[in-house]
Amino acid sequence: MNPKKIRILPDQVINRIAAGEVIERPASVVKELVENSLDAEADSLEVECRKGGKEFLRIMDNGQGMGEEDIALALKRHATSKLQDFDDLFHIATRGFRGEALPAIASVSRMKILSRQENNQVGTELECSGGKMAEQKPVACSKGTVIEIRDLFFNQPARKKFLKADYTEQKRINEVLTQFALLETQVALRFIANGNIVYHLDRGDSMRQRVALLFGEEIISQLVEVEEQVGQIKVTGFLSLEEKTFPTGANIFTFVNRRCIKDRTINAALMDIYRKYLPKGRFPFALLLIQAPGGIVDVNVHPQKREVRFADHSLIFKAVRRSAERVFVGNQRMWEANFPFIGQNKIDDIDSPAPTWSFTEPAVDHQATLNEALPDYGIQNQVQPVQDVLTGEQERQSKGAKPQWLFGDYSILGQLWDQFILIQTSRSFLLIDQHAAHERIAFEELKRSYLDSEYTRRQTLLPFSLEVDRSMVDILSRNLQAL
Repeated sequence: MNPKKIRILPDQVINRIAAGEVIERPASVVKELVENSLDAEADSLEVECRKGGKEFLRIMDNGQGMGEEDIALALKRHATSKLQDFDDLFHIATRGFRGEALPAIASVSRMKILSRQENNQVGTELECSGGKMAEQKPVACSKGTVIEIRDLFFNQPARKKFLKADYTEQKRINEVLTQFALLETQVALRFIANGNIVYHLDRGDSMRQRVALLFGEEIISQLVEVEEQVGQIKVTGFLSLEEKTFPTGANIFTFVNRRCIKDRTINAALMDIYRKYLPKGRFPFALLLIQAPGGIVDVNVHPQKREVRFADHSLIFKAVRRSAERVFVGNQRMWEANFPFIGQNKIDDIDSPAPTWSFTEPAVDHQATLNEALPDYGIQNQVQPVQDVLTGEQERQSKGAKPQWLFGDYSILGQLWDQFILIQTSRSFLLIDQHAAHERIAFEELKRSYLDSEYTRRQTLLPFSLEVDRSMVDILSRNLQAL
């Protein structure tokens, strides 16, 4: 008889396989445990990490807590308080529900749990190392739950080797906490890294306040509040105007039924509008809350719950796209022009017919109009601003010299939206971003001064404040000596 080939895996192996699906890095641990705290109705959270969470993690909450029997059961696979029967999978209102996080984390770390329910006089402590539980014991502790994780992946050196530098892992933790902080404004949140308080957010902040605290006050003036309803899909939140952009899509936050997810349909709907207004390779700030009936959203499609499946992707696409359209239509940026030879046209509804353009021959001096309209950047004494370049060219033309440029003969038609210079050449039509042009002129002047050793340094008379987001604070802190 042939030997048996099929066998049941031991529980420890099963837990480690689950850990590979659920726990990628310290930030994954933070995400799962914070979700459990929020499901336990905590309104105060403290997250502490050392060495990017690889050495030490602690998540402390003031939630409902667990009793003596519940703590032991919580470390069993597929043990959960959030599902009762199969039908509950299609109406999930909690963040965690699989019952895999705690046993998966325990199997690849040294874990300690302290928890007390409000009606109990004492709490319970349980330690676990590599999935092996020690004896429970009573302990004095506050209401709620404290979970400490030490030496993550200590028994899986191959997994530990693939973790990134401490700073990178800490940044990932910060990104996870930022997602929760933006949404859970009724929850106080404190983040401590290597003994330093990164931030302490009070409960009761508005969503705008949270955005300002996490990304700086400057961004607030660039946000437009949106609200859109398409069928059963409702979209609310904030989208940035085209003046505020980022080099990556990391600042696009989308929540579906209060769960932060990444979805190609949503991103495609946003960028379908934004790509018309943003330079190539730039992305907006977006904070979108999408509400949909549980029956048309399946959240049980990803081990880490980072993705969902929609019964009708077209409804989601339409709702998000219309939200983005409202940003520009509502601010009259799609059809208004601010130069003399185009009639002013406005549109109040995105479903209205396209406006009719009328062109008339202007009886004005475009060059004079342009010179008056160009903004004053306040550094005329240091670098040659755009208007000086154009004025100098105007003087040369007044003396009978034909304008010469990289593109040959040209004439200035006017200015668009106080932002773009319109140029006509013999063979082409050009739009010049005057702000970008001024930056290039300033850059070339600084570069020339540096190469000619003409640059000078001086300390400012008064210090000035520079507002940056949390990730930039870390970068600046690590490079202060070089700066």
